[in-house]
Amino acid sequence: MNGVVGNQTPIAGSELVKLAALAGYVGDTLPGGRIEQHENLRWAAKAAGPAWGDVGGEYIRTAMRVGYYKANVKLREHQPLVRGDLYLAADDADIRSFCDRRAKECGRVLAVAMGNSANLRAPLIDPVIEGLRECMPVLDRYGLDWPAPSSRITGPGADLMPLVRRLCCHIWWRRQVRRLQAREVDQLARQRERVAKYRECYCSDFVVQNRRAAQRRNLETLSQTVAVNDAGQEYTLAELSELGVSNLENRRAELMTRISGFEKVAEQRGHVGEFWTFTTASRWHRMRWLSKARRAVPVSRWNGSTPRQVQDWLCILWARIRADLDRLGIRVYGFRVVEPHHDGTPHWHLLVFMREADRRAARCAASIC
Repeated sequence: MNGVVGNQTPIAGSELVKLAALAGYVGDTLPGGRIEQHENLRWAAKAAGPAWGDVGGEYIRTAMRVGYYKANVKLREHQPLVRGDLYLAADDADIRSFCDRRAKECGRVLAVAMGNSANLRAPLIDPVIEGLRECMPVLDRYGLDWPAPSSRITGPGADLMPLVRRLCCHIWWRRQVRRLQAREVDQLARQRERVAKYRECYCSDFVVQNRRAAQRRNLETLSQTVAVNDAGQEYTLAELSELGVSNLENRRAELMTRISGFEKVAEQRGHVGEFWTFTTASRWHRMRWLSKARRAVPVSRWNGSTPRQVQDWLCILWARIRADLDRLGIRVYGFRVVEPHHDGTPHWHLLVFMREADRRAARCAASIC
């Protein structure tokens, strides 16, 4: 049984060889007969889009091993990574090129909208708003969030030029696409059961490699930028960044110093500390660890949630707890740290201080939710 249903126009033999070559194969190595090759390979190349060069080889190997149907089902897992001409698992050079094109596209759309308004007998009340509306399909095409305005869109006091500048800025596009890339690629790795202990712990290797590459780029930029103070002393920004919280050792030391300070204040006020851990039910976890078997296995009841959705759920739970504490007249203060489980699912650690008389009621309020 093929994975593609319905009549499809056969592709030429030369095109078949081209698609196979992009996937690292030659035409005569493809599985199945010529008609089966035409139907499935044509559908797969269209579904993969710009990702075919990366996933085509795996697609053909899967088809050789277990058939086209399962190969097509497996290929569908990559579809969240393909959005038109954007392939989220592409290398950074392709991402930069894509962002440059989209920034120029938005610039042209905005320029045309403003130019058309100026040529009308009755010009638009605000051509900028019309231009922004024309740019909305560009963002929707790739599932990107609209830039947050600094004021309301409507009304005479609306500040719209920051939105225009962001849409026309390739740096803003890079930030949005890279954030979307990290989330979608990491979620695909979680779905494929790759993110787990002794596999790709906490997050996918793709995200780790991209993060390290970004750190190298930032360090190179900081090392090439020199700052001069009033005394004529020169330091690179890389040297200055090591003195602040950009240095992880300094950041940890600052956190521990603040915790120590809070503890001293709590002792002076006669308050007590509580250490709470908030985690989620098994349905929010993709994998679970079997200590006796020393291996990770998938959770059958997993609801398909992303780490971001789990974090939002924990925020909702904490909001309910705070509401209960407020109704009881209990005031707490302290710190919250978010950490991932081995499968990337976040959990919270809280160090909170309160009056000793409120400890029991606060525990009850936290455990109810």
